[in-house]
Amino acid sequence: MSKFLDRLSDRQKKLLSWLSLVVLVGAGLLMIQPGGRDTGSPGTSTAVLKETLDPFAAEARYLEMRLAQLLSTVAGVRRADVFVTLERGTRLIVAEELTIEDHGGVERRRTSAPALVRSGQSEQPIVLQVDWPAVKGVLVVAQGAEDPELRFRIARAVQTALQIEMHRIEVLPRD
Repeated sequence: MSKFLDRLSDRQKKLLSWLSLVVLVGAGLLMIQPGGRDTGSPGTSTAVLKETLDPFAAEARYLEMRLAQLLSTVAGVRRADVFVTLERGTRLIVAEELTIEDHGGVERRRTSAPALVRSGQSEQPIVLQVDWPAVKGVLVVAQGAEDPELRFRIARAVQTALQIEMHRIEVLPRD
C-alpha cells in the first residue's frame, strides 16, 4: 500500500483522502438507524409516496370519477371504470410586474414578480388564463362494450367531454 501511495502526487493523495472521508461518512450514515420516530402505517406511506410521485393524481381521480358517472348514464353501459393519464396538471398564467433598470446603457437588469391584488387582508395573484389539465390518454372498461357501436359511442363521449384525439382513447369490454 505504501508503494502505491508513494507513486501518487500530493494532489492525488489529497483527492484520495477526501474520497475516503466521503465513503466513510456515507457508510456511517447508512448504518445509523433513526430512533424513536414513528414512520406511520405502511398503507399511509404508500399513499403519500404515490401522491408524491404523481403530482396530478387528484386531478386525474376527479376526471376519472366524472367520466365514470357520465358513461354510466349512456344507454347500454351498465358499469364503467375509467383510468386517466395526465401529461400535465392545471396551469395558471398570472400577470407579472416587469421592472427594467438601465445603468448607463451598459448594464440592464430585469426583475419580474407576480402582480397581486389585495382582497381583504390577503393578496392574490391576478390570473390571466387557466389552462386545464392536458390528458395524455384514457382507458375505459365498461360492461356492454362488447358491441362495436356502443364502444364507438363511449369513445366519442370521452373525446367530446375531454376534447382529446380519438387515438388517445381505448375502450375495453368488462368480463
